[in-house]
Amino acid sequence: MTMLDGRPAEPAKKRKRVSRVERSRRIWEEVEQAVAAVAARRGWPHENFEDLDQAVRHLDEENPNPYRSFWTGFHASLLFRDNAQYDFMEMSEVKATQPRAEKFVKRLESL
Repeated sequence: MTMLDGRPAEPAKKRKRVSRVERSRRIWEEVEQAVAAVAARRGWPHENFEDLDQAVRHLDEENPNPYRSFWTGFHASLLFRDNAQYDFMEMSEVKATQPRAEKFVKRLESL
């Protein structure tokens, strides 16, 4: 196949397929990094899971609501960490729940 100017067209790059475990790991890492970034900006500890859990609790204290939305979003995202370790979700489940984690990350990035 050639381009309009006569040069040969380069083949389209194929996207590498990612397993559901790898996809889950990447989603969890995004969540973890987003929480750690907020904690670091506020001078809170952010070295381990307990620090991150405490950070989302602090965020809920700063932004009170009956649903504890920061803590809930963080703990709902643990599903991806667990799937990366134990491989129990189907790809359709990973894809269906990924938007919630992405929304949580965007919310954290807006703080």
